[in-house]
Amino acid sequence: MASSYLDHAYEPDPGSGVGLADPGQVVTCRERVLAPDGAVLGYALTLVRVAADGSPVETDDGGADPELHRQYVRLDLLNLVADRVAFIPGTPQMLEGSLPEHGGFIHLVVDLPERFEQERDAYRRLVALRASGVELCLHGYTGTALQKVLLPLVAFVTVEPASFAELPSLVSSAHAVGTRVLASGVRDAASRELCVGAGVDGLRGGEAVRADPDEQRGLHASQVQCLLALQLLVGGDVDLDQVASIIQVDPALTFGVLHLVNSGAFALGHGVETVQQALVLLGVRQVTTLIVALALDATPDPMDSLWRILARARTCEALAAEPAGYTVGLLSALVAELEVPADVVLDQIGVTLPVATAVRRLEGPLGRVLAAVLAHEHHDNVCVCRAGFTPAVVSSVYVRCLAESLATARSATRAS
Repeated sequence: MASSYLDHAYEPDPGSGVGLADPGQVVTCRERVLAPDGAVLGYALTLVRVAADGSPVETDDGGADPELHRQYVRLDLLNLVADRVAFIPGTPQMLEGSLPEHGGFIHLVVDLPERFEQERDAYRRLVALRASGVELCLHGYTGTALQKVLLPLVAFVTVEPASFAELPSLVSSAHAVGTRVLASGVRDAASRELCVGAGVDGLRGGEAVRADPDEQRGLHASQVQCLLALQLLVGGDVDLDQVASIIQVDPALTFGVLHLVNSGAFALGHGVETVQQALVLLGVRQVTTLIVALALDATPDPMDSLWRILARARTCEALAAEPAGYTVGLLSALVAELEVPADVVLDQIGVTLPVATAVRRLEGPLGRVLAAVLAHEHHDNVCVCRAGFTPAVVSSVYVRCLAESLATARSATRAS
């Protein structure tokens, strides 16, 4: 059974080289917004100020934090959301028209503050914002008269769990004017089924709605071959001929490798006719990425899945300052994306004890690194600190690794 980062209360490691957070540092939080079929509809981005223990710092200026607004405006949206929808909180400055520049390349949605419909000039301000070309999201939709007046002006509404009993009528009233409905705070499979059955357009904050990682699930034949190939690729001295032999056992996997390398995704410049030739030209790191991409082929959104895997792997490698960190991040994320118990992957691949201990139990130096990255992904900055890391540092490294991983994720899944 794999551990959760929540199971650990680490003492900060004075030798880690990474201190606790300074008051007021800013962390970038990124959360998936999922379509009913599990594909990624967009990403909700939030900037949070954190204190030395990772707890959020509240401002006493009514939320009009000028520096935080400047950082929102400077967000590298293309490398944070790719071509998905970007949801960002509407700062007071944004609601007055000071909006991020995105050149029309990003589908930007500004989240309205809670109970915005109660503002005296709410309608006028929304008309002005819509005229500027931005789309809007109204939170906490319950079908009140004030909300229905604004409904034609917003692209999205969110519905909280307290209102799920009225979900069918709320969805109907929103859809009647072309507004999409996102169910917020869905934390269990039963609630998810209720929301999907009512016709919601997406789940926001649904990261927890995944298969129980301890449920035994099977892998299809091509995924098993992918794991056998990964066993050789992460084991130190790599014999690419052996890797090729494993791939060639499965015709679908062989076709997938040749199809991808000849699609232009890897810019090899000429046709590749054999698996052996493809592996030699690509090199170990790119071959590993390619094999992971093929293992994800049956997931709802393989590009986003691979993007998350590579970002976690690179972040763990950077924070650990050793290549084994990449393996820990890669395998832990692959387990999550395939929704299988950790032992299914680790036993098949046969990794070293430090890697296995880190992935299974979040123990040892590599386990601390993985715990910090997992805590960051779950927006738990207190646990990032408990693992001995600075939330702002982990956030900065993660954002950089997202940008570095995007092109690779796109290339590796473009033709799959």
